[in-house]
Amino acid sequence: RPPSRTIRDAEYELPESLENVLRPYQAYGFKWLRTLDAAGFGGILADEMGLGKTIQAIAAMAHLKAKGGTVFVVVCPLSILANWDREIQKHSSMQAVVIHGSAGERERQFLEWKDTGKIAITTYDALGKLPFHELEQIDMLVVDEAHNVKNPNAQRTAYVRRLIWISSHVVYMTGTPLENKVEEMRFLIRSLNDEVGLSIAKVGMGFSSDIFKEKIAPVYLRRVREDVLKELPELIEIEDWLLLNDVEEQQYEKTLIERNYMNVRRLSWNVPLESSTKAQKLAEICEEAEGDNRKVLV
Repeated sequence: RPPSRTIRDAEYELPESLENVLRPYQAYGFKWLRTLDAAGFGGILADEMGLGKTIQAIAAMAHLKAKGGTVFVVVCPLSILANWDREIQKHSSMQAVVIHGSAGERERQFLEWKDTGKIAITTYDALGKLPFHELEQIDMLVVDEAHNVKNPNAQRTAYVRRLIWISSHVVYMTGTPLENKVEEMRFLIRSLNDEVGLSIAKVGMGFSSDIFKEKIAPVYLRRVREDVLKELPELIEIEDWLLLNDVEEQQYEKTLIERNYMNVRRLSWNVPLESSTKAQKLAEICEEAEGDNRKVLV
């Protein structure tokens, strides 16, 4: 369902670098993100995987930057750090700093970010090790794969909520369907918007799904492929760049020393599956597809 706010195109001009890049439904998503008022409002952009949530969020940050915003933070899983950095460089004139690594590297990267006004890209696990408490305000906070903060008792959730308290604009991004997970949805929305959170506090089995969706519409936007099929080409190819974790880096060095070049190429499958970034990403893709009742060919 469309949000209850009126979107006037003149109020939300696209950044020049993205004018000819965004598809119409993505431009609408950008404008919807911009209707999420400051002073405690945020929203969940939940488009199906592959519809371009990242570029819509980048457009919103670029718009805010053009209006004078200087402090931007992206929080995401380790596996997609590189992808965020690449997309920001590709689709905008903004620059980013990836904050990840050893304590010394993180400290240097954090200081670089504070001094240059670039976009900080960091992981859930790094949040508790960085001095974000020194900030007075964040102009826009983007939380990717936001279903990772659905547990109110998890430490990563507490770290993200601390950032929300000092953020003027907050965007949760997730391709995982949430409408049927009422308790998780309630918690995520309460984190972003008290008014809408209170309106669904008593929504339970006695309410139809249509009523629930209507109540959350002001802060929840989800499109699936069928919604925008006429705007999409027949085939969409998406490159997803993943970073090696510590276990994979050790395996990489070991196979190079041994000159076992075939294993260098397939190192993500020569480590335990729980240590494989490719296996973890593949599992995420399959779980999202299952949630959308889709088939996957691997």
